[in-house]
Amino acid sequence: MFGFFKMGMPPGAPPLAEFEKLRELLFMYQIQVATPGGGITGYELKTLFNIPQTSVYRELNVLEGKKFVTAEEKIVDGRAQKRYMLTDEGDRQLKDLKGAIAGKILFLFEILTPEMAEMPRSSMTMDMIITFIKNRIRAMTTKDDALSLLDNFEDFSNHQIKSLERGLEWAKRSGELLAKMKEFVEKMDEYSPDKIIEIIEQEMQDQQQPEE
Repeated sequence: MFGFFKMGMPPGAPPLAEFEKLRELLFMYQIQVATPGGGITGYELKTLFNIPQTSVYRELNVLEGKKFVTAEEKIVDGRAQKRYMLTDEGDRQLKDLKGAIAGKILFLFEILTPEMAEMPRSSMTMDMIITFIKNRIRAMTTKDDALSLLDNFEDFSNHQIKSLERGLEWAKRSGELLAKMKEFVEKMDEYSPDKIIEIIEQEMQDQQQPEE
């Protein structure tokens, strides 16, 4: 199902740590969904993700070590099964992961088909999100499921807004610094690279000082 678990790093991919976070999110999400019904087995996760069973249990051991999941032995149809469920700490971690990864999810959309690389970024982003939402909405069977989906995308949108606001603030500060540097260089009687660098370092230091 999620074949990118087994593929190598594509050109221009985010750092490996981002893929590890995504893998953790996907595992924890499936465990969260199964928790109210009594949890999920390692074999069921293996089948769901179509990856080696050793990889599944390695990830489960990591999540157990972090106290994000817990395992219980249960008798199902007369057979003992080890079933995994999300803990309260796991619920909090999953929520944090959703926020942290939301701004990077579009990367996965971008590598799905070569044609997407030809689309303008604004068009690609909106078209892909709307298509994804419509497909998911069609698959929903209850109002609560639909609301949960829309909540997730609302979180994604809010995260994008905050990222853009931070980017805009950075761009403004950069523009102000460049304007000061240009004015300083224009007024120099004798060109001195060291003096320019000194001014830049002082400006950066001033910007990092906390406001009183």
